[in-house]
Amino acid sequence: MSTYTPNEIDMLNAFYQASIDICGECSEEENMSYMNADDLLKELGGTKQSIGGTMASLLEKGAITDCMESARGSKLNDFVLNVFDYKDTTMKAYLINLDTTQAVGQYPTIEAAGEAGDAATYNFTVVTDAGDIESQLSRQEMVDTYNFLTGGKLKKFANKEIGATRLLGALEEHCSSAVEAPEEPSTGKKQYQKGKLHKGAVARVWEIADELNNKDEATRKNLLVACEAEGINLNTAQTQWQKWRKA
Repeated sequence: MSTYTPNEIDMLNAFYQASIDICGECSEEENMSYMNADDLLKELGGTKQSIGGTMASLLEKGAITDCMESARGSKLNDFVLNVFDYKDTTMKAYLINLDTTQAVGQYPTIEAAGEAGDAATYNFTVVTDAGDIESQLSRQEMVDTYNFLTGGKLKKFANKEIGATRLLGALEEHCSSAVEAPEEPSTGKKQYQKGKLHKGAVARVWEIADELNNKDEATRKNLLVACEAEGINLNTAQTQWQKWRKA
């Protein structure tokens, strides 16, 4: 079974959601996940080169198929999703509590780490490699998290690239096994409910979803765009979108 990078997971999610939006399902029996390079660029952002590189990698892994044409009449070929259990095949993910700049634990998937953070309702981020660390943490957050993990008193890294590499090494060494995030005391009520206030970034994602819903604009794409504009971690936004839809 193949292992996928975060960028590949994002692209597979886009294919998956395309089918959900059309027929409410994405499986071997019901698969309407047709997208072309322009669709993916519009959905995910980035550059044509980065989108093309990720598509080429997914083709090589057999995760998507080139349809060699477009049934929609586009000049670009459509591609379609081949795998439906990919969310369980990503690399190890590390959960970092941004309120305290402490590493909470290591998890087998990005989704599992995100759900652990949601359960504790603190502001968090999920990283899988040095690139994630460099883009999602400030220099000071890197230093504080590194010192928490190592017990050191480092004041700064020479640059973010070096800091991300050293922090990833510290995470790998420290998080040898998954650590469960603490659960909030049960109130007897459903934890996720439309209109209910949560804490931090989780609360804001739900507020945005409710606001979009009030304007009949509640789509995954609109939510992610709005969350990104406010600096909310897209892993958090995506996880909460699924929970909001089911509530």
